[in-house]
Amino acid sequence: MLFIVADDHALVREGLAQSLKIEFPDAKTIEVADGASLMRELSEQESVSLVLLDLKMPNTQPFELLKEISRKWPSIRLVVLSASENQSDVDMAFDSGARGFIPKSTETQTLLSIINQVLKGRVYVPEVIGEYPISLNSEKTNDVKVKKLRLPESITRRQVDVLKLLLKGKTNRDIAQDLALSECTIKIHMANIFKALEVSNRTEAVVKAGRYRITRT
Repeated sequence: MLFIVADDHALVREGLAQSLKIEFPDAKTIEVADGASLMRELSEQESVSLVLLDLKMPNTQPFELLKEISRKWPSIRLVVLSASENQSDVDMAFDSGARGFIPKSTETQTLLSIINQVLKGRVYVPEVIGEYPISLNSEKTNDVKVKKLRLPESITRRQVDVLKLLLKGKTNRDIAQDLALSECTIKIHMANIFKALEVSNRTEAVVKAGRYRITRT
């Protein structure tokens, strides 16, 4: 496996690379500090498994960079690492081809666990981001706090339990074991969740679910 860590802060970049080398001793890890260097490495390397990308490096249009990488190398798993926890940035990242979005406040061991999930083909969306500021294009100077959307009323309490485990990257079998239900029952719950969220597969469900407060009171 080959990983690329793209971050303009040397200490962060080197720390991430070292953690990856310890977790994946057989993998090669390359460090880059800007978007141009990242694109050059991607062009020169035969096979890149994963790119861990700082969302806002200097002189880089992050979402355009994500889109370009996703278009040219669709098999590469792109994981965004960001100081931002704005829902709008999360949505844009996934719309641009990211397979994971990890806030920089995440602990190292959790980050490595997420990367393992993504390498297995799963998608990781932060489960709870909370309120976030929206800058309005108007004469108003105050930011407005906008809460995450409420889940559709058609999603039951049990389906919320299923959805929470889905967001953690668990398979139907894992979810069935955790909830002491049959896999057939989980498949039925999944179908109803897909219908309520207006999506057609697990990946779309995970991405869209990131826009909701995953609770049912």
